[in-house]
Amino acid sequence: EDFYIKINRLIIMYNRNKKIECKIYLLSKEEYLVVITKFENDLLSCRMLETNQELVINIHEIDEITIEKIN
Repeated sequence: EDFYIKINRLIIMYNRNKKIECKIYLLSKEEYLVVITKFENDLLSCRMLETNQELVINIHEIDEITIEKIN
């Protein structure tokens, strides 16, 4: 429940042109530095900061999301 609230707040801030850099840690031990842009049907859409590519992650694969920087 808290996880969904956090995601929704991040998307609201993105839609208000606030860039919130997050680190996403996956259960597979991968991690990505991203800006979260959309959440739909258990899929989290993000923009990777290093490459500017779109990344789509199933939320059931996420271990943790941390906020790294707010611009």
